[in-house]
Amino acid sequence: MAVHLSIGARVRKSPFFKASRDAGLAAASVYNHMYMPTSYGDPAAEYDRLINGVAMWDVAVERQVALKGPDALALARLLTPRNLDGLVIGQGKYVPLCNHNGVIINDPVLLQVAEDEIWLSIADSDIQLWASAVAGTLKAGCRCVRTRCLTTCDSRAKGD
Repeated sequence: MAVHLSIGARVRKSPFFKASRDAGLAAASVYNHMYMPTSYGDPAAEYDRLINGVAMWDVAVERQVALKGPDALALARLLTPRNLDGLVIGQGKYVPLCNHNGVIINDPVLLQVAEDEIWLSIADSDIQLWASAVAGTLKAGCRCVRTRCLTTCDSRAKGD
């Protein structure tokens, strides 16, 4: 059964969407309200590039939710059970986000970008809405930061 994904105005396109189509995009999914390439038509060739060459992914679908204001850290502490004591600007931590019953609802990387600003690099969910509700009367707002992400994997790279 073939399923086709219609391209329309309700779902955002990344800055790399045209380049993905030009490179032979064969299939896409919707992730964080944006088209995410999932296949270029030849899984064996894609696997070979990943293992033996260079592979590139459009990861602009990843969202950064910013917690901003004097209570940004206090809000982050309400969202995760992870100990955030000693967090410094430029430091990232893996932080499970739990609802009021302790159920994990997302597992982003948290990054403190300024004294009064923390970013959550979230998986596919509307964490911005949830965090805004949890913020309540705290002096911290939530917004989605527009970023343009592209990643590469070079299997030939040597590193420590």
